[in-house]
Amino acid sequence: LPPPPPLPPPPPPPKFTTFAPGEMVLGNFKGLGDWDEASIAGVMPDGSYVLDYVDEGLIEEGVPASRIRRKGAATEGSDAAAETQRSAPFTFKPGESVLGNFKGLGDWDEAVIAGMMPDGSYVLDYVDEGLIEEGVPESRIRRNGAATGGGDVRVSSGEGSGVAETQRSEPPTFTPGESVLGNFKGFGDWDEAVIAGVMPGGLYVLDYVDEGLIEEGVPASRICKADGGDAATAEHEALTQGVSHPSEGSTRAQIPGRTDGGGVENDHDDDGDGDSDDSSQSSEADPRSAVLDVSGEFVASARWVGMKKGYSFKKGESGVGYYKDLPLHIRVQQADRAKMKFTAAQLANWVWEHMEAAPSLAKADRFFELFNLTALRVSALSTAARPPALFGSLQDWFDAYRKVLLHRVTSQQVAVTLRVFLEPQQHLRAGMEHVTFTIDWITVSGCDDEPISAGVLRQMGMEGRRPKRMLLVVMSRAERNQITQVWAQLDRDGLGVKRAADLDDVLVTDVFDNCLTIARKAGAVGELTPVFFNYFEAPVLSL
Repeated sequence: LPPPPPLPPPPPPPKFTTFAPGEMVLGNFKGLGDWDEASIAGVMPDGSYVLDYVDEGLIEEGVPASRIRRKGAATEGSDAAAETQRSAPFTFKPGESVLGNFKGLGDWDEAVIAGMMPDGSYVLDYVDEGLIEEGVPESRIRRNGAATGGGDVRVSSGEGSGVAETQRSEPPTFTPGESVLGNFKGFGDWDEAVIAGVMPGGLYVLDYVDEGLIEEGVPASRICKADGGDAATAEHEALTQGVSHPSEGSTRAQIPGRTDGGGVENDHDDDGDGDSDDSSQSSEADPRSAVLDVSGEFVASARWVGMKKGYSFKKGESGVGYYKDLPLHIRVQQADRAKMKFTAAQLANWVWEHMEAAPSLAKADRFFELFNLTALRVSALSTAARPPALFGSLQDWFDAYRKVLLHRVTSQQVAVTLRVFLEPQQHLRAGMEHVTFTIDWITVSGCDDEPISAGVLRQMGMEGRRPKRMLLVVMSRAERNQITQVWAQLDRDGLGVKRAADLDDVLVTDVFDNCLTIARKAGAVGELTPVFFNYFEAPVLSL
């Protein structure tokens, strides 16, 4: 038999256009068809690029090579090159159910492959969000492991993991209708509550009976079994009987003077039958005196052991224990301040006004009083459970603003051009604090030490490569008359420089959808009605 014919040679590997950082090119912003002058500001891990559009002052991430041309190249030739650019055989097929990382923000959501693009990327249709994203590389797509298996899907997006883990929810520890003790919002006060429901992920819905509050998403770590008594009684009985609190099992922290056996060190035999009154009395009295007879601003105690005159038992800055009550005049000042309600918009106005004031110690003190430094978080504007922080620590944030407060920042250097104010139309119930939000479109030009823009550039890996003008979207959350959280990202839509922008322009942007999601997660209760302001015509910011 004649030998079989030789196999045809394999097709040549795909050729991709590569660009070097700093190279001047033409970019098609968001695929809208306009080719504008830009520079390659960076290369992302998935092979896409970061473009800095020189004339517009915009920065666009995740730009595929199909939307980039070399300067001077003919239009038709560039189009032909883009059309002939083919990727390796596609891994995913149209209609396939997958997990997609929308815009590389870290959240892996269910999506459907809606199509493929000439450069080998995909078009994803995010089912639950109603979003369509083009130019998605394979590195931001994973197969949906939840399509055939049971249980909850948990995607680990840590560095180097790249693995979707399927985890089944553990059976709930508490059952609906069960009477428990709940730590409302982790404030340290344990109040009687009822398990009103069980949520996915092992979280609970608590109905605080006496306060008339309902709290959702409560982890089991903030719930303990009531065993028919209130918090004080349960803690006291647990202490005097020499056993751990029933809600905490064997992991509850010990108070000073306790031994591993739960009692106070003494000379009686461990194997005694417990009929000695003196032993039982010393076992009860000594732990109480170790707390109640000690003075100071704070006395640590993991449990409530009784009334201590001049003190209140709570969880505070120093931990759980007895705190010395404040003098009357200080409590009156705090009560008066608590009656004043400042919105996020008012606080944000004062932030920019203080930066514009002349340098002074009073200026710095007033500026930092606008923030709740205990709870403050400054992160990227992302709907992820743990969005990336823009500063390494609170000290880094403090040092950055202390530096910029040493000089006057003019409204030409940092300007708020647009604002959307969100005030949830909620009915305030006892113990629930009203929260408000403001979303500002900001232009930064000529202020190289402005902290928020510097943090955004650092998070993008572009530290030290600040463009002449940066457009930002900054969202602030206010509670108890202080700013507690700040989120920021680039204004990728360029809305902040649109002089005729209105509320309709804001409502169709992805960043506003993300802001609404963040507001709901951050405590917005009730209807959210956006109030829009265009400051191109009004130079003074005030509400």
